[in-house]
Amino acid sequence: MRYDVTAVDEEEGVITVGRFWRQRYRWARGHQQVWRDYRGPVWRSAIFSRMEKVEMMMFLLVFHVPVLSGLGLLVLALWGAGVAPVGQDPVNLFLLWTLLLLGPLLELSAGLLLARADRREAPILLFFLPLFLVSIALCAKAWFDGIRGSGYSWGKTVRADDAPAAGASA
Repeated sequence: MRYDVTAVDEEEGVITVGRFWRQRYRWARGHQQVWRDYRGPVWRSAIFSRMEKVEMMMFLLVFHVPVLSGLGLLVLALWGAGVAPVGQDPVNLFLLWTLLLLGPLLELSAGLLLARADRREAPILLFFLPLFLVSIALCAKAWFDGIRGSGYSWGKTVRADDAPAAGASA
């Protein structure tokens, strides 16, 4: 398994916030569950090189980053409100949260550069922060639900071109 920046994947986007939430929640639960179930076997595997193991872990941790980012933001907000966590340096927390936020933003920016996107497409990155805040909330919910062992069943994401099924809700 390798990361290929030249790979092109097209997908019809969801058209409502509710559908976005359900789709990304499903993705987060799946990635987080696979990480919990297979991180040990991956690290113990004799088949994969150390670099391949690191690469797989980075891929599987992608839906953990918003949880860590949200936790860092929460601790930073508590510090700002005067409720400083014991032994925490606010500068280090700010730097950590900034890196957890900038990593995904830089990945998207690099994608635009590698795709040789027109400069007029760059303002789309302004939507990153509000969507990342939504991602923090849904990934945290998926993380807590997974840790608690909440039941979950897969549901197909409704697309704009999907014909409505009888009795189905959007």
